[in-house]
Amino acid sequence: SGTTGAAGRGGAGVAGASGTTGAAGRGGAGVAGTTGAAGRGGAGVAGASGTTGAAGRGGAGVAGAGGTGAVTCTNRGMCGGLTPFCDMGTCRGCDTNAECMGLGGGTDRCDTTTHRCVECLVMTDCAANQMCNLATHTCAAGCTNNTPCAPGVCDTAAGTCVRCLTDGNCPNGQHCDVAANACVECVNNTQCTNMRVCGAAHRCVDGCMSNNDCGRGGADFCDMATMSCVECRTNNDCGGGGSICLPDHTCS
Repeated sequence: SGTTGAAGRGGAGVAGASGTTGAAGRGGAGVAGTTGAAGRGGAGVAGASGTTGAAGRGGAGVAGAGGTGAVTCTNRGMCGGLTPFCDMGTCRGCDTNAECMGLGGGTDRCDTTTHRCVECLVMTDCAANQMCNLATHTCAAGCTNNTPCAPGVCDTAAGTCVRCLTDGNCPNGQHCDVAANACVECVNNTQCTNMRVCGAAHRCVDGCMSNNDCGRGGADFCDMATMSCVECRTNNDCGGGGSICLPDHTCS
């Protein structure tokens, strides 16, 4: 960043140049060097923007350009969902298993490809009678085509019992969320009615533009990413007491 030129005896000093600023001649302006003083009869030359120029004895320093981006968090309580960790002012996903273990909830492994905390990455992460479904990163009972799964069906490709593979495996008009291994109210907005949208928890919820549009059924906050009303966006929305905001925007 630039340094600050001192004012000449007959003129005002302004901000030093990016790099260094030389001393002014006795009747002229200074050129590049280390912090130069203004000439006895002239002013120091204004430099390019650095971080922040200090005020000269006879004039104000020029504000520097650049700098870091806007800070979105100062502690973990301000983060949640898929980005529960605060790092250098930004909410992010996991980088290590240890971080996931600190969250609790049984998702103790960090998938470093997606930076999400998951239940398993390899078969040994699961109990002896279970297998890791590598598509969903969840532990489930092993099965074959002839092995019953209750409730649910056998995903023969993965060799594990899953809740569903198609909507036909779900009761009461629910839809199959294959990725989450669950029968849910909706997977996309087309499955909701009355101007509602499919929220992160795969329930049809009120659409919104701000928190003022929310407030029913405990969904007090507007998640601007999905334009839907949710129970929480960050851990702070859960009211403290150790409760955290889960990836589906509900409080644990």
